[in-house]
Amino acid sequence: NANKAFKSPIKKEIYADIAKTVRVNTEDIPVEYTKLYMMYSPCGGSGKTIGSLGLCSALCDLGKRVLYINTEIYQDFDFYLEDKQYASASFGYALATGARDLTQRMMFEIGNEEFDYLRPFDKAPLSYQITEANYLELVRQIKELKKYDVIILETSRELTKEKLRLLEQADKIINICLQTEDAAHKNEKLLSNIFGVQDKMLFICNRYKKQEENYLGTQISLGLYSITEYIDEQEFSIDLGTVRRLGLFDTTAYLLD
Repeated sequence: NANKAFKSPIKKEIYADIAKTVRVNTEDIPVEYTKLYMMYSPCGGSGKTIGSLGLCSALCDLGKRVLYINTEIYQDFDFYLEDKQYASASFGYALATGARDLTQRMMFEIGNEEFDYLRPFDKAPLSYQITEANYLELVRQIKELKKYDVIILETSRELTKEKLRLLEQADKIINICLQTEDAAHKNEKLLSNIFGVQDKMLFICNRYKKQEENYLGTQISLGLYSITEYIDEQEFSIDLGTVRRLGLFDTTAYLLD
């Protein structure tokens, strides 16, 4: 019982071990439906990348088969990973041109950090002429494989026509936000410019400082939205190992499960 398993850290570890064992023993069994979770933030410096990777790890602990894909202009998330390999240039061109065997090519570009991830490109994806529409088509083909329970898609903050299509296709939109006045204002502007996806959106307040004013609660009108998780500001540099050890983003993963 997941609810009872999360009552204490020890039981949580036991549950995670069981979930991982189940995942390993069922790798060849197709999933019924692959969910797409889009990681987004209208403001910079919110910790979206480490949050995305942390959520991938937390979902893995719940027995999910997870694939992480980064679509940002500069892909530097390998900073948080042990493996520093890059995706090949040939795959970049295949992605940009919509090659028929795209998912087959992709399997040679997958790294693993407990969860699977599409390796970053050494150069900006734009140099290969890769667009957000190309990533959307890649996601569509991956979902047809029925290999992953969840795809975590991290996107850049600008709001484009293609980004709106991604928002529409996502099962959930996880907004990594800050409590500052300018961040709250940007989120308020975002909510006034998107329609039809409101019921998909979850908010995580990252780098939360209890002693400072939380403008998410005073300035921005969240309406039906609520903050699913507050991640406290850490006094030290945070890495993926720290995220796992502290159990950050576990609450959100549990809500999504």
